[in-house]
Amino acid sequence: MAGTTGRRTSASGNKKGRTGSSKGKGAKKTENLRTAEDGALFHEIELIALFAAMVLLFCCNFGIIGPVGDAVSGFLFGVFGFMAYVVPILLFMAAAFWFANEGNSTAVRKLVAGIVLFFMLGIVCDLFAKNAAAMEKYSIATLYESCRITKGGGGVVSGSISYMLQHFLETIGTVLVVILCSVVSLILLTEKSLLASVKSGGSRMLSAAGKTPASGRWSRRSIAAEGKKNGPEEKKSVSEEKRSAGSGRRKRRMKGFSVWRKRYPV
Repeated sequence: MAGTTGRRTSASGNKKGRTGSSKGKGAKKTENLRTAEDGALFHEIELIALFAAMVLLFCCNFGIIGPVGDAVSGFLFGVFGFMAYVVPILLFMAAAFWFANEGNSTAVRKLVAGIVLFFMLGIVCDLFAKNAAAMEKYSIATLYESCRITKGGGGVVSGSISYMLQHFLETIGTVLVVILCSVVSLILLTEKSLLASVKSGGSRMLSAAGKTPASGRWSRRSIAAEGKKNGPEEKKSVSEEKRSAGSGRRKRRMKGFSVWRKRYPV
């Protein structure tokens, strides 16, 4: 009796332990779901607030918000130059991309590549406006005021980079650096190799011409395709030749038969 009661108590203890562990797992799952839902809700609220701020900043650049908007747009043009027109949109897109891919290393790499490409476009704007090239000595205040007044150039950020590049590498070296950094940034953003695209384009052109890229001769597929195309025409020509030869033989036989009847009438 004592053994059976001990077994029953141990079994009941095991059942209670299992139920307690299952309840603990269920509570953890519900907590994780709640935290995930709360995080998604906060991200959505942040995106809505960022969208409103983006619209406000975008309208400030066109002088339709009043004196406060003019002050904000002047600051944006002084810092970013001509790229201030697209800064609000790019900020919203970058934030939305980060919220959608939070914790992803690829997303971080793409964001860095996008920032570098943005700076390169600012340097291009500065090269056209010639704000950095016109300075004898580097001055942040001069860059800021010129870009704020003219609403062009590369601003303080890209203008400073442009000044340093032109000071050490001249205009040609600056252009080469801009092209190199832009190409690398585009490759990282699109995740497509430039050399692979060039090779695929060349192979398509060669296949369209019907030649192999290695030897430049006609490929077997092109020869087979030409044979299939010319096959029915060749068959028609052969059949016509046979018909003409058969008709010529018949005419000769008829002529010989008529001559024989004239010589040997029945």
